[in-house]
Amino acid sequence: MGVEQLPEKSNRSEILASRVISDSETIKPVGYASEHGYPIFEDQTGRKLYLVLQEPAQQFLTSMLLTDVVNRCQILFDRRTGHFYSQAVEEETPLEGADKNEMLADQLILANLFNIRDRDFRVLKNKSPSGLKVYHYDIAANFFPKYSEENEQQVREEYKGLTDDARRMVGDKVDRLKEYYSGPAGRRFVREIVNRAERASEIARERQNENAYSKAPIEPAPDSRYATNIRYKIGTNFNVELGTWEGEDAFYESFTKRLDFLASLRE
Repeated sequence: MGVEQLPEKSNRSEILASRVISDSETIKPVGYASEHGYPIFEDQTGRKLYLVLQEPAQQFLTSMLLTDVVNRCQILFDRRTGHFYSQAVEEETPLEGADKNEMLADQLILANLFNIRDRDFRVLKNKSPSGLKVYHYDIAANFFPKYSEENEQQVREEYKGLTDDARRMVGDKVDRLKEYYSGPAGRRFVREIVNRAERASEIARERQNENAYSKAPIEPAPDSRYATNIRYKIGTNFNVELGTWEGEDAFYESFTKRLDFLASLRE
């Protein structure tokens, strides 16, 4: 449900700047997603956007943490309204035509970093194929649970089951993530990402109190129980959860430790 359009290697400022919708952009409602009834919007360039209803601030955080490395939706934030959007792929194509090796490499990284295991190559769930690439979305659940030797062993076995090409892609992607997050600059980058997500969360909650998120810009589709439940019965969770770690530094240590573990699988 989203596509990253940044350069192959972006600097840190480009990644952060690309996630905020500018005040000059115009966004209008155009309909609903057929599967879940999520409201769909369009900007002045014709880019299609989905309104994110499930843990939007958390998804905003993970979208920035994954930078331009893992193929996943780019989550955008509109500070004028407090809305979070998922950028749609330009043209969805059959899953069978996608690069299975890269998709499995991305899934292994998502499983290790965020304990996300709800997607499979054979099932079109929480992902949108476009050409050779498969873009993942709804990346927020089970964020940073306590890690154990059992978790590591499971990831090791999954890694061994990959093809040589997929294992190489895991290594290449992890190397690129480590470039972003190594050293003092990487620690500052994580701190800035967390601060930006938490500020967006605060703005969204303020707008929600003004009924901007739950009542506007359009109602859920009449037959969409899922979207209706999230918006009106369960409510949208705007919190940013760092798991069991207190503060950005502990969060950073856990995040980079998991990257180091992934890098060690090549040894």
